[in-house]
Amino acid sequence: MAYDELGEIIDFLRDAKSSKLSHTDLEAAINERGRELLRVLFQSHIDSRGQGAAAGLVCGADGIERSKLRLHERGLSTIFGEVRVKRLGYAAEGVNSLHPLDAELNLPVGEYSFGVRRIAAEQASLVSFDDTVQTLFERTGKAMGKRQVEELV
Repeated sequence: MAYDELGEIIDFLRDAKSSKLSHTDLEAAINERGRELLRVLFQSHIDSRGQGAAAGLVCGADGIERSKLRLHERGLSTIFGEVRVKRLGYAAEGVNSLHPLDAELNLPVGEYSFGVRRIAAEQASLVSFDDTVQTLFERTGKAMGKRQVEELV
């Protein structure tokens, strides 16, 4: 999949149409395509780690053993774009499921990766929230609302 994405970038650069682009348009096109390649690489790596099967019993900090297994999926908006994380959830009646892969990957609660949150916090400390929203879109390709950015920061 990543090889296909890289091949498309190479084909784009070899195409006669790209040789007519200004450096600004070429830079923007490579940035967008490059971010997609990085997203695909990130997704491939997440997939290669498996679903996070536990080596033994799964017991929460509450002392309750979770023995019911179900496959869960969640989105994660990264600096490269959105990826999907498929992971095993260990459940018990009346308590939240635990996901060992979430812990292994140190996934945040919520949709946005720590990388996206870092960009939001850094930008918000320098410029307005409106400008931060614009910067996040330019750097991640993800359109976010001002209120979402405020909550991240």
